[in-house]
Amino acid sequence: MLKPLQKLKASVRSIPIVFLMPDVIFVGPFDLSNALGHPLAHGVEHAVVTEAIQRILEAAHSAGKKVGIFTVSGEDARSRVEQGFDMVHIGTDVQFLIGGVAAGVSAARGKQAGPAKGGY
Repeated sequence: MLKPLQKLKASVRSIPIVFLMPDVIFVGPFDLSNALGHPLAHGVEHAVVTEAIQRILEAAHSAGKKVGIFTVSGEDARSRVEQGFDMVHIGTDVQFLIGGVAAGVSAARGKQAGPAKGGY
């Protein structure tokens, strides 16, 4: 199974060509938004990025491919599943790292850790 990350501006322009080979397309919204010149800020996705992600999703499904995407929360993951994504990666490495450290520090202090904050 080949899973190229669909995150470069050139890849968005050549969507049909990109889908000739892989079985799965995985969208990286953070890198894609940076490549398109509209970085994600506090989880807010620019319309240009939203449109590009939708184009990728539709083109991949039209080519018979499965499509995955990175998300930053359970709510974001649910929204992407409703949008039509076949796979979602819930959370980021940064979130899990922050959450793990916060839980450890809280446990050492005898307190309960809150939810991890962070994301893109």
